[in-house]
Amino acid sequence: MPDSAAAMISAVEGVDALLIVTPEYNWSIPGGLKNAIDWLSRVNPNPLARKPAAIWSVSPGLLGGARVHESLRQTLHCQEVIIMAKPEVQIAGAKGKVDVEAGQITNTETETFLRGHLSAFQAFSQSWRRA
Repeated sequence: MPDSAAAMISAVEGVDALLIVTPEYNWSIPGGLKNAIDWLSRVNPNPLARKPAAIWSVSPGLLGGARVHESLRQTLHCQEVIIMAKPEVQIAGAKGKVDVEAGQITNTETETFLRGHLSAFQAFSQSWRRA
């Protein structure tokens, strides 16, 4: 196993929840993210199993990465990841809402929505830790 995969596995084992932020590539999961999930699935016990997660997708198009949501949900479901269903985060027209070089969200409505989602995700993930 490559050192980078072992480090990632160790990192995922040490967290209470996962926030997965991804673009949509060719209507699906980017290769690097899928490869990471595949490496995580090789470990027993699976570090993804019973871990709460939320998915944020971004796209320059109008659908905001809706297709990657579906692909990723299907992939994570078989790993027993507990995915927050709502609200979904699909940022359409991302180029006008994010300054990638500065690492800043430039659209106030988007920032407000994401902050609200983080609060909801915190409550969601804490409820699963208590279960």
